[in-house]
Amino acid sequence: MKADAITEMGVIMRPGMKIRRPKNIKKTSDEEIKTPAEEKVVENIAPINVTTKIYVKSLEISAQCGVYSHEFGKDRSLFIDIEIDMVSGNMVSVDELNQTYDYDKLAQIAQDVASQKHFYLIESYAGEVAQAILNDARINAVRVKVEKPNSVKNAAAAGTEIYCTRNVTP
Repeated sequence: MKADAITEMGVIMRPGMKIRRPKNIKKTSDEEIKTPAEEKVVENIAPINVTTKIYVKSLEISAQCGVYSHEFGKDRSLFIDIEIDMVSGNMVSVDELNQTYDYDKLAQIAQDVASQKHFYLIESYAGEVAQAILNDARINAVRVKVEKPNSVKNAAAAGTEIYCTRNVTP
């Protein structure tokens, strides 16, 4: 009877011992062995989609808004926060302005909408700002917060915040 033998893997094999091979292992080359689970991970790698949040905080703009007679015909300050969600592919590795959304454009939209007319409600103003931003197909969602300072006695500001998402049809 032969003596025990040591295999390449350092396993001691005794005479008459059955060799048990692991199930579900496919040999893809002489050097590499992958299990089906490992192959699935490699096969199912999806492209990376990056959602980028871009925002402007506490932007002061001049607007005509309000329902009371003393609010008509007078500009007053509003403070606006705008935040957008933009799906941008793999923008993490791109360092070009045309591959993102310029936050100066967000500020310009807020001022342009305010300059168009008198708004009775800041909710209406916020909605029009959101709609103007969502006209860019790259934007999936927008949050617009509008504060009207000194509009409520003993409060720094009163305001509204809206959150709009793009309707996606399957």
